[in-house]
Amino acid sequence: MTQGKKRQYYYFTFGETLETQLIKMPDEKQLAFFRAIMAYGLHRISPNFEGLDDIIWEGMKALIDNSSSNLCRRETMKDCLEKNENNGNNEKFGSKKKD
Repeated sequence: MTQGKKRQYYYFTFGETLETQLIKMPDEKQLAFFRAIMAYGLHRISPNFEGLDDIIWEGMKALIDNSSSNLCRRETMKDCLEKNENNGNNEKFGSKKKD
């Protein structure tokens, strides 16, 4: 194991849209797409789909990427707020009053 190397963690929201897409697929495709969603969403490992499956995957990938970036922005904002509070700056974003 490499010393000092910090592991990158990924996360995403598995929402209703992805669920609906999986449910509407033929049974033999569901498992492959479910595994692809988990591998990409948690480890950023892209599947090797071709043809129509690749076209379907691109839409799913976009949903995963969008949910991941929204979660990251939310976490970044939370970290910024905590940092401001820890530095004695109790001012919250958007709370400035105009005189």
